[in-house]
Amino acid sequence: MSKGYVATVGSFDGIHLGHQKLFQRVLKISNERKLNSMIITFKPHPRTVLNGNAPPLLLSDEYKHQRLQSYGFDRIEILKFTRDLSETSPKEFIYEVLLSKFQVRHLVIGFNHHLGFHRSGDVKFIEHYTSEIGMDFDIVEPVTFYHTVISSTYIRKALTQGKVDLAHKLMGCPYRLEGYTVKGAGRGKILGFPTVNIQPKKNMLKVKDGVYAVKVILNHINHKGAAFVGDSPTFREGYRIEIHIPDVSDIQLSKKIKIDFFLRLRDIIKFDNISDLKKAIRSDINKVRNLDSL
Repeated sequence: MSKGYVATVGSFDGIHLGHQKLFQRVLKISNERKLNSMIITFKPHPRTVLNGNAPPLLLSDEYKHQRLQSYGFDRIEILKFTRDLSETSPKEFIYEVLLSKFQVRHLVIGFNHHLGFHRSGDVKFIEHYTSEIGMDFDIVEPVTFYHTVISSTYIRKALTQGKVDLAHKLMGCPYRLEGYTVKGAGRGKILGFPTVNIQPKKNMLKVKDGVYAVKVILNHINHKGAAFVGDSPTFREGYRIEIHIPDVSDIQLSKKIKIDFFLRLRDIIKFDNISDLKKAIRSDINKVRNLDSL
């Protein structure tokens, strides 16, 4: 590969199909022009620094990095997003950061990209200025799903409505929560359906309350599971994420666990008696066992 990079830059929360189209363009140009490939992203989310009101995350930092690595970029740069960086003008960012620091020779961005202080550098400006300094430039058009542009905002809306199967299609992978197993009330075991509670990583998006079919990754082994997310009106207990794994009878506490959400099975229901509750749980488990996509 010759000196210099073809690169794209952004937060890339969710790494959805629109982001993936950007990545594919970068890798294609890298191969055609014999340039190295690079992705430049930020930590923390820019809105955390700008107004202290970042949206809930679609990917943990660890999972985001794993997914970025899977594309085979020659270089992944994670810029610490600071107040000083946020005040960099569009010209400064392109010339000082992209061109001088990272030797970007070809920039690939999305159709609605903005950069620099107050997001003042729009696509038209970027196209003009990169041409002025001799940097090649490509715009990638949006990816749509039934005439709606795929975006991180669209995915967050789907998840807060319980449409985890839609989010799966938009991201190309299921929504994942990662965390550690923690002690719960122990009611599941008494009912004959032992469960484990999960303490997810901070700042992750909360899916709509309900019962879900999930894939559980525990000790590097995949299991089918049923997840209860929300408050329990039957037992008057507060918010929790509680998992039943039919083929695992005992799970140690403080174990790393990953939960992939595939399908919302039903709303949370207040049951008048334990018999009806157990009947509903059996039905949930049967649906999970028969779900081929898990």
